[in-house]
Amino acid sequence: MKARPPVDLTGQVYGRLTTIAAAPRSEKGEKCWLCRFTCGTEKAIPQWKLLGNKAKSCGCLARERQAAWGQAQKLKFAQARQQQERSEQQPEYQQQHQSGTGRLRLFGPKN
Repeated sequence: MKARPPVDLTGQVYGRLTTIAAAPRSEKGEKCWLCRFTCGTEKAIPQWKLLGNKAKSCGCLARERQAAWGQAQKLKFAQARQQQERSEQQPEYQQQHQSGTGRLRLFGPKN
């Protein structure tokens, strides 16, 4: 059985990472590549993860998504608070009645 020719991934871009150079083999004996991520972090990634599109980021992608989710939650909370403050300033518009679905319905003043 012939051995495969060595693969050179130097300079290849995979999502948020760019391969810089070959790295020492992992503890499991996997061929690894030193990669630089868009956030600036450098990390050794196994070759099979690069070729199989399993390596997406060093963890910075998850942190960015979490931060974006947190910002969205802050915005929703702020909007809900503003709506509550507006409703407290105009009590005549706050005649609340329960509908059959359990939702609050808001009605204007009766003329």
